[in-house]
Amino acid sequence: MRIASLKLQNFKRFTDLEIKNIPNAAKLVSLIGANGSGKSSIFDAFEWMRRSGQFQNSKIDLNTQYFKKNIKQNITSSLKTTNGKIFSWKGADSKGKALPVDFFYGRPSLRIVPTIANVRYDENVIRFNTDAPNRFIEFDDKFNLDVSKYTNDINKAIREPIFAGKQADTIQIFRNAILPFNEALERIFGTDPSTTIRLVQFEDASPEQPTKLLFQKGDSRVNYDLLGHGEKQVVVILLNFVIRLPYFQDTVYYIDEMDGHLNTTLQYALLKEITENWIPENCQLWTASHSLGFIEYAKDTDHSAILDFDNLDFDETQILEPLTKQWDEIFEIAIPRASLAKILGNRKVVLCENKNYELYSLMGLDDFIFTDVQNSNSVFLKIKRDKTLVGLRDRDFLTDGEIQNLNWLRNKILIKSVLNIVK
Repeated sequence: MRIASLKLQNFKRFTDLEIKNIPNAAKLVSLIGANGSGKSSIFDAFEWMRRSGQFQNSKIDLNTQYFKKNIKQNITSSLKTTNGKIFSWKGADSKGKALPVDFFYGRPSLRIVPTIANVRYDENVIRFNTDAPNRFIEFDDKFNLDVSKYTNDINKAIREPIFAGKQADTIQIFRNAILPFNEALERIFGTDPSTTIRLVQFEDASPEQPTKLLFQKGDSRVNYDLLGHGEKQVVVILLNFVIRLPYFQDTVYYIDEMDGHLNTTLQYALLKEITENWIPENCQLWTASHSLGFIEYAKDTDHSAILDFDNLDFDETQILEPLTKQWDEIFEIAIPRASLAKILGNRKVVLCENKNYELYSLMGLDDFIFTDVQNSNSVFLKIKRDKTLVGLRDRDFLTDGEIQNLNWLRNKILIKSVLNIVK
């Protein structure tokens, strides 16, 4: 399932918000913006819609009063999927089709369990996602259930054949339950044994101690409890997919702040891993961040849409559409212009049409950073607005005067290229 458009009225900080024109090919929808810009409120809306659509005739608390911006008005919401289905709600009453059980699956940012606790999992809790928190400001304790089911499933697969007089297929158990998890850890943390982690063993719970998940790191075997917070972040998310993915195969996933406690490289690697290897092709992942690694991956991939929530007045009607992924539209969320100027030093930023920047970057000109904008007109408008930038446009779009003004850059490129050849 994928969402093409979304409308929210009187929900939390949104007076009237419409998100539209999400491409059918968008497997990833990335919400970017500063802290407090409203990103997580979208996930609260998904959770409210999930409960409204699935539990409208039950006694489950929908927290309607909590979610209302104006307590005297109803919440109204609707969404349209890429296959044309429309779901709508007013208050806690569904006016469209009831949502399938597996339509939505979400994780709030408060999900890192510091130590494993003894919890007995319930198959129905996992299947129907009834262990989800009511609101995205609440703690999510799914990990303990995931650990319980993970270890129980492996034990059952090994022991059940023995009591039937058969031999357990340990190779298949390894391929199904252990190998995908460890391969994902390697793709995220790399292959260096001193920095990567790999699950090598678990110890069942006893009356004296909880379950242990043991990871190899360098020459040491480290219990989950002793991993770093960023490592736990990755383990919690990956194990959740190992356990829950079979139940949610036609689903809109939403995970808030997956980047917590990860450096830029790991942010990029984690989002790439989840999007490309764990989200089914017919599904969609919505995630929120203001981190450089997440923004960079969302910009690099063709199957993403980026929504900018920064500096919006949600007391007014707002209509959001995906950005064009131009560098100056999105990277200032993670790196303010003043900081970017310090990083660039004396180097000039040169805006190029479409993918022309890739060719110019091959010249090895240390004084320049070449980057892309949408088209020739975008080059002109952006350098007109910001005098610190330089633009390169295809010759057939330039006047004689514009060509003359850019001769200094052309000559420098030619001279530098000749010098490189001579060297």
